[in-house]
Amino acid sequence: MGGNNKIPLEIKSEENFETAESLYDEAKYHIAFSRYYYSILQLMKARLIEETEMTEEDFNDNTDISSHVFIFKNFKQRFNTSFTFDDFRELKEKRINSDYYNNEMEEDIEVVNLAQQSLSQIKKAKIK
Repeated sequence: MGGNNKIPLEIKSEENFETAESLYDEAKYHIAFSRYYYSILQLMKARLIEETEMTEEDFNDNTDISSHVFIFKNFKQRFNTSFTFDDFRELKEKRINSDYYNNEMEEDIEVVNLAQQSLSQIKKAKIK
């Protein structure tokens, strides 16, 4: 059997977000924060590929800045959204801390709310 069995980024994003919600409810905050962050990143990338002239290769060819910042900057340039760099940075910082501090992470409903709002804003964003 051949073919491309790659799961679309938008579906990965939804699955990651649902998993994050479950993990958060189970008090596995360190894993949940990472999943929230990657869900948002995947959705931005999916929308860039689906709704603009960008391709997967554009993301692979970037060598100037971090791939995550590259995705965010391109999303902000091409879509009208209230999702800000400060929001992005806060979520990224929580994800980085969760990678290093594992089980030491504490509940943080503000970050969960920010992740939920950010995902909603990205979904609603209109192309410029």
